[in-house]
Amino acid sequence: MCAVSGAMNYLFMASLGKTPLEGQILGAASAAADVLKALLPFFIAWSWAAKRTVAAVSGTLAFLFFAAFSFLSAIGFAADNRGTLVDAREGISQAYTRVQRSLGEAETSRNALPAHRPATVVTEEIGAHRQNRRWNATKECANATEGESRAFCAEYFRLRSELAIAQESERLSDQIATLQAESATLRGDGAGQDSDPQTSLLSRITGQKPEPVRLALTIAVALLVEIGASLGLFLASGHLARPVSAP
Repeated sequence: MCAVSGAMNYLFMASLGKTPLEGQILGAASAAADVLKALLPFFIAWSWAAKRTVAAVSGTLAFLFFAAFSFLSAIGFAADNRGTLVDAREGISQAYTRVQRSLGEAETSRNALPAHRPATVVTEEIGAHRQNRRWNATKECANATEGESRAFCAEYFRLRSELAIAQESERLSDQIATLQAESATLRGDGAGQDSDPQTSLLSRITGQKPEPVRLALTIAVALLVEIGASLGLFLASGHLARPVSAP
């Protein structure tokens, strides 16, 4: 627990440095204070046992200060990590929503296109039209004056329109395939799921809003680490226990 607390405090304080060096200095100071915090209960107990009241009171004040500082650092670390995780999950869900909206728009646009044949088929027919003698006679349908020439050119431009529709359909189909793949990837990453299921469950159980519940969980994590790091070694050592007398 001491190692976990020291690491949390180091990482949080190091993130506040303007430069890497300043971050390391802040982190080292925080970790050193955390080590001293774990040792102070022993010093305080020994001072009380030796009736050194001033030293015991001074040690208690120092312990309370270090414990409060470490607790605040632990809260910052826990809040930063939970906030980052929740924001990442919400970002994935928002991206999934955007992809689904774009997918629906693309499918609607493709379904709204007039009936058409594949682009390759239409391209071949356009090529056949350009081999017709009327193609040159009408100067590539720029000068269609006779009835048959006008009908020929009307069919040619219809084919051009059908080709454009077929190409747009292919473009939309490619876009839809890309969006479907992206949607599947986002679903695999957790899109559409609760961004903070622990908070949501406790919020439903307690009837409280999610924000107070999330804050309580963050404080609970910090308390778990800091109580264990501050007093765990002192309580576990049992140094104040009196030895059992031999029978």
